[in-house]
Amino acid sequence: MGAVVLLCFVFSMLINKSCGQLSLLQNKTSDKNGLLLSTVTGKLPKMLRDILKRESLERFSMLQKIQSLERKDQGMEAENAKLKRELIKMNETLQQEFGANNDVNLLAATLETALGVLNESSLQWTVISKLLTDNTGNYSDCWDILRKYPSLQGIDGIYEITIASKTKFVYCDMTTGGGGWTAIQRRQDGSTDFYRTWSEYKHGFGDPSKNYWIGNDVIYELTKNKDQELRVELQSFDGAEAYAQYSTFYVGDEDIKYRLTVSGYSGTAVYKYKDCATILLKNPGRKGKNGVYTIYLDGKQKKKVYCDMTTEGGGWTAIQRRQDGSTDFYRTWSEYKQGFGDPSKNYWIGNDAIYELTRNKDQELRVELQRFSGAKAYAQFSTFYIGDEDSKYRLTVSGYSGTAGDSMADNNGMKFSTKNQDNDQYGSGACATSYHGAWWYNTCTLSNLNGEYIYSAVSRHSRPTWYKWKDRWEALKQSLMMIRHS
Repeated sequence: MGAVVLLCFVFSMLINKSCGQLSLLQNKTSDKNGLLLSTVTGKLPKMLRDILKRESLERFSMLQKIQSLERKDQGMEAENAKLKRELIKMNETLQQEFGANNDVNLLAATLETALGVLNESSLQWTVISKLLTDNTGNYSDCWDILRKYPSLQGIDGIYEITIASKTKFVYCDMTTGGGGWTAIQRRQDGSTDFYRTWSEYKHGFGDPSKNYWIGNDVIYELTKNKDQELRVELQSFDGAEAYAQYSTFYVGDEDIKYRLTVSGYSGTAVYKYKDCATILLKNPGRKGKNGVYTIYLDGKQKKKVYCDMTTEGGGWTAIQRRQDGSTDFYRTWSEYKQGFGDPSKNYWIGNDAIYELTRNKDQELRVELQRFSGAKAYAQFSTFYIGDEDSKYRLTVSGYSGTAGDSMADNNGMKFSTKNQDNDQYGSGACATSYHGAWWYNTCTLSNLNGEYIYSAVSRHSRPTWYKWKDRWEALKQSLMMIRHS
């Protein structure tokens, strides 16, 4: 058991990986003996963890001090002998307790002794370091360390590996997904400048306990056998966490400018588009590709919506869509609040969703209509938004232009009504019941796109209608209500 593996116990409890970004490599080759998943049972792991919790030690910088002191250490044979006797004595004591498990006893004894004298003098640090490095093993990466010493599972921290005959201090995640991840990049805060030169990125820079880049040459050596996977862990400033994992990851050498090969994504680190306009803005190649997309309301609530990526440049989010009569639109308040249907055919996005999409009052509305004769028309409004549920989703709509006529002028300022919640201005009855729908009814309305569907152009106000198109109540074949940033 080598020095760095022992010292990493001391430092690991001081590493905080609860923020920032962590890019990790793990060898994909499984351990046939199952060592990765094994743990040491009994008192020893608890004892080690109790020791770690009690002690407050410096992190990676102390390792650097050790290296400096080692170079300067002269004439300390007597002090060395004294400390060595202390280590031997502790080892003998622990052997009596734990039996013949030499690796475990040596580990526990050395750690216990080191923790007992760390604060006495920097010279003692040097002695401890020398004693421990006498048995240092050559570990190719964090996976190799964990495979050989499975009791390290769950103990993240600074470890020493050997790359191309050179030693390198790295941060090892010994917890995530079973552990054994070698961090190639780590950022916890802004204290380290990452705007560096080619040479600096080639050799690596920073402190693996906090912020560092392991070095492109090292990444090449770690991945040149093409048997590594990559995991990227992320945290936003509001505390939200996500990860991206790639089953294939490797880079070329410096001659090919460290060319990257990465594929096989899985994870939760997906861009959360807030509407169809954002999808199109970030992915201009989607232009002209109408269909069902995923958005995230308020950055959290996942919602399937129909996006029109064609009309007037695209980027329209459909809030209502009716293609035929296969979906019942005569629904309750709760159903209109949450939304219903299939965005690929017939649906209402939901009043809560419309509120979230329009609450900044920067949306325009476009209504596209089609008769059973095949004739088409549209109505566009430069201002469209609704209030929240407390306001009964009160509507604000104005700024008409188009070919279908303004059939929503009387709906401006009205509350939403359904068959089980009457909020209209009609004193002697309920418009939602009379018009067999749900809408921002006044006393009642000249538009009723959520009315009862029928497969013919009958003249009746309870059908899906837009009166101002032809100044008559004619049932429509299709309707599409969609919004976009104005």
